[in-house]
Amino acid sequence: MGPRIGIITAPVDQAAKTPLSNLVAVVDNGTTPTHIVSGNAALGFFDDSPRTPVTGIQYRAGGHPLTKIVRFAAMQARIALVMLPLTGSVDTWVFFIGGESLVTPMIIARLTGRTTLLALPGSDERSLDFANDQFSKVLRILSAVSRRLTSRVVVYSWRLVSEWDLGAYQSKVSVAHHHFIDFARFRETRRLKERENLVGYIGRLSQEKGILQFVRAMPLAIKQDSTLEFVVVGDGPLVGPVREYVDTSGLGKRVRVTGWIEHTALPDLLNELRLLVIPSYTEGLPNVMLEAMACGTPVLATAVGGIPDVITEGETGFLMKDNSAESIADNIPRVLESIELERVAEKARQYVQREFTFERARDSWSRIIRGMKHDGA
Repeated sequence: MGPRIGIITAPVDQAAKTPLSNLVAVVDNGTTPTHIVSGNAALGFFDDSPRTPVTGIQYRAGGHPLTKIVRFAAMQARIALVMLPLTGSVDTWVFFIGGESLVTPMIIARLTGRTTLLALPGSDERSLDFANDQFSKVLRILSAVSRRLTSRVVVYSWRLVSEWDLGAYQSKVSVAHHHFIDFARFRETRRLKERENLVGYIGRLSQEKGILQFVRAMPLAIKQDSTLEFVVVGDGPLVGPVREYVDTSGLGKRVRVTGWIEHTALPDLLNELRLLVIPSYTEGLPNVMLEAMACGTPVLATAVGGIPDVITEGETGFLMKDNSAESIADNIPRVLESIELERVAEKARQYVQREFTFERARDSWSRIIRGMKHDGA
């Protein structure tokens, strides 16, 4: 029997369901439950899986800076209280989405002799920096404490060690990913040359994702190619400004803003797109990029996070030097007019089918878990 695994996250939104369920699948030891401590959208998500019990809290962020700090501290204490009774059922705690800020649960895990893995799907502090949120200063301190306390830090790519300022912890950094694609669902059902000139953004509508730059690029791109249409899919703090810009810019007939859609609807949408744009300031390894590639949909992205490990310019996708509105607007027609577009899409599809299988994801995590000393076993 392998070590008993628990996963702790900060309370999550709808977008976290896919990465969380993927991580649960790849760390499952096959014999004992994988306990999840989380909140918000995660609650009830695994109700149909008796071997994946979820306990947690409801949490509302925001408010005055001081109120925000008090709520955040209370959230940590509540997560710790939920976690504590499970200590005897877990050998290794994996701190995942938002986990680098959960110092109180991390301290409890270490005091009770459990090993810990701090898995970083993104950089919370960099995201808050781009949003100009003063809370990033607090988070920077909490992240440093968690990184120092944890047994290991897990990232998607070695390039993230420098990009996310992890050099001081390099001796305990491991590289693994939980990403795998269900190729029975995410597959090409409509050939690229049969699709309209529909360009899409799918993801969280927040500052660090570059969504405002994307919508500001739309009228500039349409001036270069009058056949272009756009779709924006997702939810987040900038949904209001995005809708307002689309309405006031006279783009209503050319742009759909759909809000959040269920993951089960993504394959059909991706097979409508002729191009997916990922204009982020910071990323880990976006799952939607891999899903698009599996559907034969070309991807245009900024070269941040683990993206350049997957996308090679003109081979498995297309890269932008920056995510300014002008850059995005210039790159969209460049890509769509490329005579290599179908070849790149096919090469990308073959790449993800080879590299992002369940077996590869499970093996990458198994090597890390097997190589650790499990003090609580």
